[in-house]
Amino acid sequence: MNDQVPDFLSKVSTFIAGYMVAFILLWELAMVGLPFALLLVVPGWICGTTLTGLARKRREENIKAGTIAEQAVSSLKTVYAFAGENKTIAQFCAALHGTIKLGLKEGLVKGLAIGSSGIAFSIWAVMSYSGSRMVIYHGALGGTVFAVGFSVVNGGL
Repeated sequence: MNDQVPDFLSKVSTFIAGYMVAFILLWELAMVGLPFALLLVVPGWICGTTLTGLARKRREENIKAGTIAEQAVSSLKTVYAFAGENKTIAQFCAALHGTIKLGLKEGLVKGLAIGSSGIAFSIWAVMSYSGSRMVIYHGALGGTVFAVGFSVVNGGL
């Protein structure tokens, strides 16, 4: 909790400030980029909630494996006396198997999150095209178009 609240406030203020700057500079172009905010925010939110759930499940699986290892170490003489090493190792491996599956799922979700960042390039392309049309036909300044596009994409990310 100690770093989540400031991080959340930082991201929300970046989003709001990015769109405020865009609307102040060139509101027509900002309106073009406004619907794309969902394409940037929703995948991040979905990946965040999914990763949080997977981390909780993985922590529970690690606790199971840790409990097995702790019991084996605390009663090491008993395990050795009854030749229970193989049984304990098999239980520990079975407990770690769930952790491996959850780790693979977590890696897939992280890969999808990184892959979905390519949406920002598509939004930048649409903003550049629309901005170039505004420069040609409506007399907008190129630097303003660039600043608005950057504000929209950076705020959405």
